[in-house]
Amino acid sequence: MPRAFYRSRSHRRKHAALAVAATARDDADPVLVLATARLHLRWVRRDDAPDLLRLVTDPDWLRHIGDRGVKNLADAEHFANDRLIGNYWRQGHGFWAIEDRERGAFLGIGGLVHRPALPAIDVGYALLPEHRGRGY
Repeated sequence: MPRAFYRSRSHRRKHAALAVAATARDDADPVLVLATARLHLRWVRRDDAPDLLRLVTDPDWLRHIGDRGVKNLADAEHFANDRLIGNYWRQGHGFWAIEDRERGAFLGIGGLVHRPALPAIDVGYALLPEHRGRGY
C-alpha cells in the first residue's frame, strides 16, 4: 500500500505487525508479486530464513552490501520479519524473494528500496552464489 494511505505512524505499525503475522506461518500461501517466464517474485516468509542466512553471510554480500548482524537462524528470522516483511507495510514496497519458477528454489532477494542518499526509490537485488551469472 502507498505510504500516503496510512493516517498515522501507529496505523502503519499496526499494519506492519499484521503483515508479519500473515507471513509468519510456514504454511501460509506466498503472496506473488510478479511472475516472468523464469522467475517468481513473492513476499518473503519466515521459512525463507535458512536461505536468507546463507545469503546475508555470503562473503560477496558482506563486501558489497554490508554486515546486517545476522549470525544465526533466529537472527535471519528477525531480519526477514523486521527488515523485509515489515517494509511492505511501512513503506509500501520492499525486497521480495526471487524463486525459480519451475523448481521453486530460492535464488535470492530483489525489489525496491529507499536509500536516503538517493532522490528516488532504487532497485536492488542479491542472489545466492550458485545462481549468479545466469542472466536473471
